[in-house]
Amino acid sequence: PTLTKFIANMLLPLKPDEITLEDEENGLVLIRSQDTKTKGLIIGKNARNLRALEERVQRYFPSLKEIKVE
Repeated sequence: PTLTKFIANMLLPLKPDEITLEDEENGLVLIRSQDTKTKGLIIGKNARNLRALEERVQRYFPSLKEIKVE
């Protein structure tokens, strides 16, 4: 399906407020969440969870360059 829906499915059971494709040319995805616990779980220690998520998503969507959490 779409990149944002794929990322949302990968993050389950976490439910961020919004996942948007900010810059399609540069492959930037922005995940927004008001809950600091959710942000912390998405990012992980030393951004380990976030980088692992990027690697898994890039297998199916090679245009993705970076995921940022706000």
